[in-house]
Amino acid sequence: MTTTDGIPREVSSQIYKAAQTSELKWWRDNHIDVYKLWARYLLKFAPFIQVFDRVADVGCGPIPIFCSPFMKTGHNIAIDPNFQDYCNIDYYVKFWGDCEIEWFNDVESVSEPCNAVFCLNMLDHTRSPNDALAQMWRLIAPGGLFFMFVDLDRKPDPMHPHTITEDWLRGTTLVSSLTTKLWLTEKSWKFPNQVLYYVGERAK
Repeated sequence: MTTTDGIPREVSSQIYKAAQTSELKWWRDNHIDVYKLWARYLLKFAPFIQVFDRVADVGCGPIPIFCSPFMKTGHNIAIDPNFQDYCNIDYYVKFWGDCEIEWFNDVESVSEPCNAVFCLNMLDHTRSPNDALAQMWRLIAPGGLFFMFVDLDRKPDPMHPHTITEDWLRGTTLVSSLTTKLWLTEKSWKFPNQVLYYVGERAK
């Protein structure tokens, strides 16, 4: 929920649970072109993609970005509250290929930091965007990179309970504490709003 001051506030557990249920239903009902979606993200992030020893994809749904054939990684961590259900959606499981994945329900369960943390199209799905960013900041290793894609100024709906704005993002502890490597906004390919591609680096 976003208030009139533009700050996304924590939603109730009931609203969050309904959003996650809607999310799971969407993935079960829709068979998207996974390679096309991965390419859409990675083409924007290409100058900063490297071989990552330890990478996490937070809120990844059934298609963790590190399973893309265009990424070379070591230890792969996928974090999503619906992960047990996603493991049963055969259409998406096939895209994992030989990728070895360690799954977690939430960021708090991951103890070691990562060289790269991805947050792709998930921030407006969370119970509290501010808390989610704070948890992800802890997950970024010194010298590590944070990759984010998010819809901007999109009206809330049952699956997306928050509206995210550029002004709010720039003022968050995570963004203000990282060195910005990429801040790119452009028109969404699905909706009339803008989207943001962001890369930030944590100090060593």
